[in-house]
Order: sequence, then structure tokens, then C-alpha cells
Amino acid sequence: MHYHCMTIDFDNTLGHFIGQGGSKGFFSIFEKRGIPHETVARCYESTKTANGFSLDRFFDELALQGIALLSHAVIRVEIQREFEEWLCQSLVLYPDSAPTLTWLRTRHIPICIITFGDDAFQRRKIELAHPPYDDIVVIPHLNSKADAERTMLARFGGPVIFIDDKRSELDAVREAGLTEKEVRTFHINRPDSPYQDQRAKWSHGEIQTLVELLPEFA
Repeated sequence: MHYHCMTIDFDNTLGHFIGQGGSKGFFSIFEKRGIPHETVARCYESTKTANGFSLDRFFDELALQGIALLSHAVIRVEIQREFEEWLCQSLVLYPDSAPTLTWLRTRHIPICIITFGDDAFQRRKIELAHPPYDDIVVIPHLNSKADAERTMLARFGGPVIFIDDKRSELDAVREAGLTEKEVRTFHINRPDSPYQDQRAKWSHGEIQTLVELLPEFA
């Protein structure tokens, strides 16, 4: 099939955290300063499920819990530095991501990363992981990528292909009225995705790696 554009999620689709990445490595930055694990975890969950995680919003959540440690400018700068180091050391692309996207670009298929979260933080992660792409759209609300899909359809024509590790994001595109002839949806089953057990309301293609999609572009 001739797709006019690939639209693809970033977190747990193109890139992920390894080693001390994810919450374990992030939590340790604060736990070693005496902040209880339960407090860090609660603030982290509250931050990421609102409008997407950002370090500044996480600081605000800790302040609401009475953590005075972060009121010291020097400590805040130290944490920001350690946070950046943690990102650089633990955020990587999946092995199949760059080769697949590079191949698509040789066939002149536009690639748009459509990702949920805080705009600055998501763009920083993508900058560090450095996948091949043509455009980035950061969505501030969960399960609301349909408008971005419509933008790509208007820009490039259809059909476009959309890959995500969250079935709820794929479902939301169908519930917004976009048909399979407009947007072909694929769920990628990454083994470390926290959304593996999500159940789909609609039918989507199922893949284990991005390489499996290459015949779709033949």
C-alpha cells in the first residue's frame, strides 16, 4: 500500500529508558536526598497523568507535599543537572527504530512523531534520542491525537499509518471518526511498555517490531 505519511508515537514506541532509566533511576535522584519513595512516586504519578511530566511541575508537586529541600537554589540546580545526566545515559531508541525510519525516508515517506506530554520535555527527549523524522507534534492531553492525524491527512493526503504502544490512543482515532481508509492503525507490543495489558475497543494491526511494517510500503 502507498502510505502518504507515517505518524508514530515516541515513548515505548520509538524510544525507551534502559538500565537505571524509568522511574527507578529518576526516583533515586530524590530518595538519596531523604525524600521518601512514597512521596516521590505519588508526585510523579500526579505530574505525568495531568498534562505530561515536566521537572518543573514535579518540583511544584513536591512543594505541595511540604518538601522544603527544593527551595534552595543550589540544590535545585544540582537536581536539574543530575536529571539531564540521567536522561542522556538512559534514554535510547529501540534497535529497529532508526533503521526503519531511515529506510522510509529513502522512499520519501514523511515521518511525523505525535507524542503526548509536556512540549519542552518531549522535544528534549526526542532531541537526545535523535530518531530520523520530519515533524513533531506534542499533544497536551491523553487520547487526543486525532487532530494531528487530520493535519497530516490534509498536508500529505491519505492514507497515513499510525503506530502507538497504547491501544487507547489508537482507539481514540477511530472514535474521532477517522476510518481505516484514512488512518491505518497499528499497535506495537514493546515488551517494556506499561500499557501491554490495555484492551482495544477497535481492531488494529498488531506488530512486535517496526521492521514488520516494511512490507506495508512495498
